[in-house]
Amino acid sequence: MSNVNNSQRQWILGKYKLAFPHAQQFIECTVKDSQKKGIDYYALFNENKVLFIEEKVRWKSYPDILIEEYANWEMKILGWGLDITKKSHYLAYIVIPRHEIFIFYYPALRQFFITNHDFLLAKYDREFGETYDYSGRLSYQTSNIPVPLNAFPLDWQAKNIWRY
Repeated sequence: MSNVNNSQRQWILGKYKLAFPHAQQFIECTVKDSQKKGIDYYALFNENKVLFIEEKVRWKSYPDILIEEYANWEMKILGWGLDITKKSHYLAYIVIPRHEIFIFYYPALRQFFITNHDFLLAKYDREFGETYDYSGRLSYQTSNIPVPLNAFPLDWQAKNIWRY
């Protein structure tokens, strides 16, 4: 679950309502096991239909989508870009400084990343993120590939990305 303030949360939920106008309600997922499967929010519809949304928040504005390759580089634990066990239907990529949200159809994004992984890695430099424990020691590193939006074919974008 992302660490956004109440005002930002209300703005994000407003965008979800635009993206999913038939949803009756959006509910935050608080179950750790479900969160590990990529579920941050539930979009509830009539007739018991539920969609799962995973959120990724970017606190600085960059001209790319930072796709996680490995959640733990050293242990080679797959990140959300490669992990086929994630259950989300949609990935909300939230760029706070630009007040912009990209909602990706998650299975298509993951398949694009898996299929084009070697090409993307050769073309764009891998970037590492670091997570530290409470004592200030490095706990683990994530590896990510910054993929510009223009790397996605236009016909693919038209079917798989909503911009708000």
